[in-house]
Amino acid sequence: MKFFFHRPNDKTRKLIQDVARLEDSILLARDTLDDSAQEYVKGIAQLVPLVGDIGANEVRIRQVVDKMKADMDSGSGSILTTAADSVNLVKAQIESLKK
Repeated sequence: MKFFFHRPNDKTRKLIQDVARLEDSILLARDTLDDSAQEYVKGIAQLVPLVGDIGANEVRIRQVVDKMKADMDSGSGSILTTAADSVNLVKAQIESLKK
């Protein structure tokens, strides 16, 4: 029994490339969000033992919170941009399939 493999035409190749690019974009958005979440979890882990004695640990708590806020502020732009780019790419891909 012989099998014949169909070579994809130009439209099929483009669709395969678009889907691969879409996957890369979604994975980048996921990884960017995951990186930020890990930093947040690290900050919370540092705060947990400190809040047992807020008075004695006030300065250190403020330092940890300030760093968490700075990290979130600096990362929020890239998270939002990456997520928006991924959503726009998905929308464009869906629209192109309608044609």
